[in-house]
Amino acid sequence: MVQTFIKQGKAVLTQSGLRCQAPREKDPDAPCNKLLVKRNAQGQIAGCFRCDRCGQDVEVEISMK
Repeated sequence: MVQTFIKQGKAVLTQSGLRCQAPREKDPDAPCNKLLVKRNAQGQIAGCFRCDRCGQDVEVEISMK
């Protein structure tokens, strides 16, 4: 079984891909919610990403369990 883990940063995995969940600068109660990357053809996401909107770094890892 393949599992995806967010090792660094605040983000959420959605059907379409990985979305940033860092607080917005002007409204700390609202998440950034920018789409960082879409899923690949197999539906997986892995790597290091930086949000263009808020600058947060996010690291995602795939692990076999």
